[in-house]
Amino acid sequence: MRSEIIFVQGHVWSMSDLEERSVALDGAVQGPALDHKRQCFSFDHHKNCIRHVTLATCEQVRDAILLGADFEGFRIYLNDLDADSVLATWLLLNPKRLLASKPYDALQRLIHDIGRVDALGPSYGEEHLLSSWIKPKPTNPQDLSLLHLYLSYIDRYLEGDLGENPHLRGESTAVWYDPDDTLQQEKTRKGTAFLYRVAPYGLLYARAAHDTWSYTVGKRSDFVRFPIPDFLGSLNELEGGNVLWGGGSSIGGAPRHPNGARSFLSPNQVLSVFKKFHYLSKKS
Repeated sequence: MRSEIIFVQGHVWSMSDLEERSVALDGAVQGPALDHKRQCFSFDHHKNCIRHVTLATCEQVRDAILLGADFEGFRIYLNDLDADSVLATWLLLNPKRLLASKPYDALQRLIHDIGRVDALGPSYGEEHLLSSWIKPKPTNPQDLSLLHLYLSYIDRYLEGDLGENPHLRGESTAVWYDPDDTLQQEKTRKGTAFLYRVAPYGLLYARAAHDTWSYTVGKRSDFVRFPIPDFLGSLNELEGGNVLWGGGSSIGGAPRHPNGARSFLSPNQVLSVFKKFHYLSKKS
């Protein structure tokens, strides 16, 4: 029995919304959850968890399959495409390949490398080559055809056929405070990998579809003083609407609308809130 994939960019379901025999991945349902009666499961590491100790979604799915879970024919719910969510989907669709794998082989190393950097950020280690291929442009909406393209990249990588020239990341503006407490801004194509090299926490923003803005706020770990959930909550109050800013304890970002739009807040509005929380963090 083949699995049905339900993808709605930016949509968040509750556990009660899921059909029986369903798996929600990487924020499609907020927080990890197990409902054995209805056979519904949420593999998430963004909400209602400690980001530092909660495995990334692909690692959660790997462990569930290796420990005996059988998700054949389950519906798979997704609301965003990145290396973690796509690899988790691939594992659900290819459990026999995972079960036939050996410790430290190419597939097991891939799951570890993608999962650790997705959970803990680029400060943990270098971004995997596959992550640079599975990176939707903020100006384009995501859909099932893009997911299937990304799934094919995993097959190609495991077959040694992906190549060495990843798609270029779009340019964004990194914002952070230097050791002299001066606000800095710089254009970069390296995203959070650049940001975490220059500061314990900071902000990235770029143009997105429909005259909106893509934003990412991140910190190196849960041990850095900067209350990302509170920061996201303040931006939700400014943004309004039903599609919310979201993320976890160490990283978060702008809303993801089904048509590819992100936040309607201007960089000046978001930077004003970022500055406020920077000085509150220094006082705490």
